[in-house]
Formats: sequence, C-alpha cells, structure tokens
Amino acid sequence: MASVRPSRRVERAGVNALRTLLEDHEHIVQEIDGGNDHGEDMHVLLTRNGRRTGHVVAIQVKSGKKYKRANGYAIPVEDHYHDWKESRIPVLGVVHDMESGRLFWVNLTRRLNLPGEAPKWVQIPADSELATESIRGFVAEIEMYIDSEGMRIRGATKEETFAGAAQARLGKYEPRSTDVANPLYEGMAEIALRHEDKIKRFAREYLRIIPLLILVGIMIFEYPYQVRFVNNYGSGVPPTPWIMGLYSFIFYMALTL
Repeated sequence: MASVRPSRRVERAGVNALRTLLEDHEHIVQEIDGGNDHGEDMHVLLTRNGRRTGHVVAIQVKSGKKYKRANGYAIPVEDHYHDWKESRIPVLGVVHDMESGRLFWVNLTRRLNLPGEAPKWVQIPADSELATESIRGFVAEIEMYIDSEGMRIRGATKEETFAGAAQARLGKYEPRSTDVANPLYEGMAEIALRHEDKIKRFAREYLRIIPLLILVGIMIFEYPYQVRFVNNYGSGVPPTPWIMGLYSFIFYMALTL
C-alpha cells in the first residue's frame, strides 16, 4: 500500500488556509494538480462585488518552520527563477506559519524582475501579512500591478480564463489589445481602488441630493415670476421676504420627504 509523505499534512495546511481565506472573500480558486505543478499550487481569479475582473494570479504556497526567518519569512527560488520572472501573469509566494496560522505574501514576479543577481531565496517581511483585514489592500495592489504590466486576462468563461492563465504561466499567452489597461486612466484607477468605500458613499449621497438640486433650479427659474406675482397681487408686501418664506417651506417639505 502506498504511503503518504509526512510533509503532505504541512503542505496542505498552507494551501487549505489560503484557499479558505480567498474563497471567504468570493475569489475563485483553482488548485493545480500535483502532476502539473511547476512552481505554483493554484490559480486565483480575482473578483469584485461578485463579478470577475480579469485579474488572475498564480500562487506558490509554502508551509513549515524552514521558511521562517528572524525578521520574516522566505521562499526558495530553486529552478523556478525564469518561470516566475517571465510569467505573463504574476506569480505570488505565500508562506503559512504553522504555529500562528498566519499567511504572508510576496509578488515573486515583481521581485525577480528587480535589478541584481538572481536570488536563491525571496524574502517576505513580517508586516506583509495576508488576512481578512488586509485582503482588500492585497487585491488592490495586485490589480494595479497587473494593469500596469498589461497582464489582464479576459475569458468568456471561468474555464477559458484559467486556460489563459495556464498558457501565460508557460509564456504562451499574448493579451489582446483590449486586455491592456489604458495608461491615461491608471492614476484614476488607483485612486478609485484606494477610496472605493468613500466614492460609493459619495455616489449614494449624490443620488439623494439630485432631487433637491432640481428643486433649487426650478426655484431660481421661477423667482422672477414670483416677484411679478407678489408685486401685482401682494398689496405692497415686499416680494423678497414673501418668496424666501415660501421657498423655505417648500425646501423643508422636500427634505422631510
């Protein structure tokens, strides 16, 4: 009977912890079969508000004490240097701390494209934690990196998107011109991602005040006609106080409604 490697439980603990976190936040995870594992354990299709965004990443997951360092964590590059560096989708590295159950991440593709000699290990600082509290920032950072590098993949179906990611992992995928972010709007996109909640709140409040703005416009338009009416039928009543009183009452009723 075949035996199970003792390290498998440790390896699966990291993959399961990461998968649970990502799926809890509605991202789509496809694990890579062990026979096709060439330095990545899963593909992740990022979503926003329940919709796929076209941003896909490959992730290498490591778990165990040997990846812990005095000031953080580290992932071995081994023979994956060119695969991770030249990948057409970002390859991320995630280390799972078995003792604390916490996850820490690094963008391997970006790190390996920095000037300098090819490192044997990629360092992960201890403050680069991937958790419920930080996952929105993690997604925003990855999306900005993908857009800036023109790595976005858009497939008609989830299966086609993951197929495109698999091809990109081997350097065979060429993004269509419509997949590449327009650099003219990168700054706006970055602001929108960082302040998404505030923008949504502003949009909701703006929709509420549109009727009031329309009412103010009507009042301004009608003001000369109201002045004429008061002058003709007001028996010497000053038009401005009379009209302001009427407008205040109308505005108060509109706010109440």
